[in-house]
Amino acid sequence: VVRRANDTLYEWTKAQKKFSSGSRDNTVLKGDTWFKPSTGTLKCNVDTVCYVDQNFYCVGACVRNAQGNFVRAYARRLAGKPEIAEAEAWGVLEVLQWFQASNMVCVYQNRLLTGCASYKNKRS
Repeated sequence: VVRRANDTLYEWTKAQKKFSSGSRDNTVLKGDTWFKPSTGTLKCNVDTVCYVDQNFYCVGACVRNAQGNFVRAYARRLAGKPEIAEAEAWGVLEVLQWFQASNMVCVYQNRLLTGCASYKNKRS
């Protein structure tokens, strides 16, 4: 587990360097502000990273409680080269399916859904 976490951190750091050098046109949704969840509830952060040259992308999620304590995590590597917005949408679906399989209750709200609708309209 530790080796996998270190490998993931290394790959993420490498991707961030590539991203900052402007090697790929990325769609970034801005303006989201994190708020802690209500007492007794959990909050899940979902993120996706694309490795276009290697033909795969990864989905990760971290669940925390109202005190900010770690509760659970999820990670999965998927084959393909989707556009950024599509990879993010697949990531959300993966995590929702993980919630369902784990019998976790989820109330989901995220600007990504609006962003995906805008992204689709731009491509039409």
